[in-house]
Amino acid sequence: NNPDDGSNEYEHALNHYKACDTLISMVRHDMKTKSDKIYLGKSANEVYDNAIEFLVIYSKSEKNKIKSENLISDAFYFSERNKSSVLLEALAGSEAQKFAGIPDSLLKKEHKLRIDIALFKKILAESEDSLKKVRFRNELFEKNREYDSLISVFEIEYPKYFELKYNHTPVTVNDIQKLLDESTAMISYAISKDHITIFLIKEDHFVVYDAYLPKDFMNRISILRDNISNTALIREDFKNNSDNSVKDYLKDSELIFNVLFPKALKKKIKNKIENLIIIPDKYLALLPFEVLITEHYDHEWTGWENTDYFSNMPFLIKDYNISYSYSANLFFETFPKTDQKPEFRDINDWLALAPVFDNDSVSGTNLRTRQLIEKNSSAGSDDLNTRAFLRDGTYISPLPGSEEETKEIFNIFEQNNKKAVLKTHKYANEEFIKSGILK
Repeated sequence: NNPDDGSNEYEHALNHYKACDTLISMVRHDMKTKSDKIYLGKSANEVYDNAIEFLVIYSKSEKNKIKSENLISDAFYFSERNKSSVLLEALAGSEAQKFAGIPDSLLKKEHKLRIDIALFKKILAESEDSLKKVRFRNELFEKNREYDSLISVFEIEYPKYFELKYNHTPVTVNDIQKLLDESTAMISYAISKDHITIFLIKEDHFVVYDAYLPKDFMNRISILRDNISNTALIREDFKNNSDNSVKDYLKDSELIFNVLFPKALKKKIKNKIENLIIIPDKYLALLPFEVLITEHYDHEWTGWENTDYFSNMPFLIKDYNISYSYSANLFFETFPKTDQKPEFRDINDWLALAPVFDNDSVSGTNLRTRQLIEKNSSAGSDDLNTRAFLRDGTYISPLPGSEEETKEIFNIFEQNNKKAVLKTHKYANEEFIKSGILK
């Protein structure tokens, strides 16, 4: 129907979407396991996608111009609900347990139950023994019941836990604007089946853009990722078809950029803005925005030896410092709210991790700092069978430049009497991250 026809249907539709959101929130609160909440999120996805598209169209109608900003604020709210509910609740849950006065004994019990549940799920997924499956399915059922009962105890006997976990006020556009300076903008995307909505938030400005997506848009992103990924470098036909690969990359990158950064948006961020905070949605989270080409580039391709061909490309990273967040809510929750400097205990001023992914033997180097002598753990060889291949068979090309770069930065810290730690090669690993040294 025409939103200018004077009917109240659009108001009724908005109220229904808000009622759906309330219901989804209530159902999510009653669900205990993260997997159930993720499943609910998938089911709710269509509701939120439709609500966003509806509100943006509704805001453009002649009779709604006065309240247009309120309508697109509602659309932004639904976009955030779609992105962040499960993640934000998980974050709030961990914080709530810390501050709600729940005894350590119960927290340890909750931790053990989560481990047991994960273990039984793993056994069920891997086992082919039907009798064993029946046994562990029953075990899993009992552990899930026990876990649900424990969470209910938390929520009933420790009301502060419930308050901290569930009663967080959704972030508003105004909340985000208070965190931004004049050189920073947030761009949040909402993707539906055939539609894209783009929210631009600046310190003193809030606007929304929308458009229909090209039919093969997701496929274009997949092809672009393939053309810049390491797997492309080891395809047998890559050298013979490198000319086509580069041309495909330029074509896809330019198209994707023009969809994600329409002309009106580009105009709004062209002057003053230096920093972009990107909030992707769905498969956009797989896209490295930094490599997008911002204008047509038709220089003649003369082969891989011409490195200037690539360094002269108009990459988006040349125009802006780019950072990412899962949602505006999570950005707001984790953004430092005071000017106080963080307390550094055993952590150092700077930490570098450079896996390098080569198989050369590199001798260890002692790197001295004012308060710390840290052995640069470059010694030993990396086995390409375990270091350069991911579990799915994806090959990671050697990155010798990362070692050179981190060493140079380390030297700058040393010259300025700052503490620093550099971990390279096989010592840049998960074990170090989990060792507890980072506090």
